[in-house]
Amino acid sequence: MPGKNEGKTAVDWYNEGVVFNKMGRFDDAVVCFDRALQIDPNDAIVWGKKGILLARLGRYDEAIQCCDRGIAIDPQIPLWSMKGLSFIKLGRHDDALACFDRALQIDPNDAEAKEGRDQVLQWIAKQNEKKRTLNAVQCLEEALGCIPDHPHKAIELAERAFEIDPNMEYAWGIKGLAFKILGRYDEAIVCCDRALEINPNDHTAWSTKGSSLGDLGRHNEAITCCDRALEINPNNNAAWNIKGVALGNLGRHDEALVCFNRALQIDPNDADARKNKEIALRKIS
Repeated sequence: MPGKNEGKTAVDWYNEGVVFNKMGRFDDAVVCFDRALQIDPNDAIVWGKKGILLARLGRYDEAIQCCDRGIAIDPQIPLWSMKGLSFIKLGRHDDALACFDRALQIDPNDAEAKEGRDQVLQWIAKQNEKKRTLNAVQCLEEALGCIPDHPHKAIELAERAFEIDPNMEYAWGIKGLAFKILGRYDEAIVCCDRALEINPNDHTAWSTKGSSLGDLGRHNEAITCCDRALEINPNNNAAWNIKGVALGNLGRHDEALVCFNRALQIDPNDADARKNKEIALRKIS
């Protein structure tokens, strides 16, 4: 513990605090600096030293208060960076950025301020990117909820997601599905192709493209797309059903029946697959 107060000057207490600081006895050092400041409350350097120690002890609010006291006495004292670092620890990044900017106004070569400023700007950029991604995802969730009853609204929401991130594969997939529902098959295929450029393993885009090709009478191409979807996800019951329809349109009803049975194994409640199976059975008989 610090010694008694008898006859000690502010400088004595400051020097004793420096010794405790070097020994790693930070709480004792703070006590010494407090006693120095009781004698001379206008010593900006001691306020700064105390602030640095408080920050090291995780007492960031108090550290900021000490920096403010030191800066009020001497506006040029190099405490702005320490204040900024304390604000970072408190999650107050805008305040931290203002401190680092002020430090660099005083000393453009302040390495600590430059590093702190870069750190804050990187954090802000990451937060902005997270917000952008979250907004895009919210648009897509709402767009998906508009399928199949409100395809025009789904397209509008997908377009809004593109404004945030032009490379969102799911936005292209949802837009393609909406175009298919509207009977705009060529546009649906274009959207699916864009989704597949971004992610060639998007099995939903492959099956939607296959369905649109089938609607255009391009049944062999539809089968190829469904096969690709099923390579990626064998449990894509929509792809099994779409493939079965394409096979049926080519007169290959036995193969179509196998596809419909596979779709129903995956989802016994698939009404389309059940209806298509009945049609295939009638064709075979």
